[in-house]
Amino acid sequence: MLRSPSSLGRQSQSSQDSRGRTGRHRLLPAPAASADGKSGRGDGGGETPVCFPSAVSRAMGDREGLATTRPHATHVHVLRLVPGDDLLLSIRAFVQAKRLEAAFVVTCVGSISRCALRPAGVPAPRVWEDRNFEIVSLTGTMECNGPGAAASEHLHLAVSDHECNCFGGHVVPGCTVRTTAEIVIGVGGKGLAFRRDLDERSGYAELFVDEAACSP
Repeated sequence: MLRSPSSLGRQSQSSQDSRGRTGRHRLLPAPAASADGKSGRGDGGGETPVCFPSAVSRAMGDREGLATTRPHATHVHVLRLVPGDDLLLSIRAFVQAKRLEAAFVVTCVGSISRCALRPAGVPAPRVWEDRNFEIVSLTGTMECNGPGAAASEHLHLAVSDHECNCFGGHVVPGCTVRTTAEIVIGVGGKGLAFRRDLDERSGYAELFVDEAACSP
């Protein structure tokens, strides 16, 4: 039997329970207005400040260099590797040749025939020879700080085998391109630079952000 739109509306209203829910969809209250009458959603003017959990909050001096203070424009480079190229060494050479001071992997697709990865918490890498792996993901940051400086990076790679089993780890030299590797590299605008300094909190050389040359 066909029902009129008005009767459907009444049925919808009557199906709401006392907590304002209809079926599996909960009706959320509107965001509270702030003292100036603006919505509390944070989508109206101004930037949302970076807030760290209270359990790990420290003096601002301990946080220096861990986050940008303003947005930065980016541009991209594209690099395609061919069979036999070493994935990591080729990326390093490109970053060094272009002197990219604040680079990151936007995306990567391709395949490798030899895989060399360092698992979490293990000092020695694992190596898989003469295999067919698809590159599922490549992610991380890279930089070259000045003329003649060596490029450095922190990259993780995930691959899948012929049965679509996936695994990943920290990229080390020895990943050999099988067919292709199409890599898009994003670069922060002029004045933004990455550097890697020893961080006593982790015991490793970690990423720090340098905006010293940036205009306000």
